[in-house]
Amino acid sequence: MNLTNEQRKILNNFGLGILQDMVNVMTSLENKGIQEQDVREAVIFYVQEEKNKVKEQSAQTLKQQEKSKQDYKSKAPQCPKCHAPLMIREIKAPKGVKNLNNYKSEWYCINDEIDCIYEKYSVKTVQEELKEKGIINKLPTGQPVVGTSRVVTEGNISKTTKSKKCHGCG
Repeated sequence: MNLTNEQRKILNNFGLGILQDMVNVMTSLENKGIQEQDVREAVIFYVQEEKNKVKEQSAQTLKQQEKSKQDYKSKAPQCPKCHAPLMIREIKAPKGVKNLNNYKSEWYCINDEIDCIYEKYSVKTVQEELKEKGIINKLPTGQPVVGTSRVVTEGNISKTTKSKKCHGCG
């Protein structure tokens, strides 16, 4: 079989690896009883099915994210200035010149509609704050609670345990 320059150009765009995979797929389908002329339709059908699955999963993920967002808005503390739901972020700076009070998290409001800027600092971690406000019910099991010698067991923060000193934390 001789290929035209145009056919070579098209095949060259895919690379040898993909072309070999295509040959393997075609051979496997033919070995399972799918006629050569039906291989193309079978591949197109399969690809469309997989695309539909991805679309459905994406739609489900978006629904879950929207529900989580609404749940957060209903449980999050409100800004005392504009009453919008506050956001929370972790403060990573250790106690020292940049963090005199050893703050671990910050509730903040950035409401562009009315130029509201509000900040409230906390010595509790983000997870502790969210749990306290009822925004999350459980913390990841077995994870240390940042800044303490406590560990999460079965979704609850355990009492202080005796543990080795970590990085000079105390």
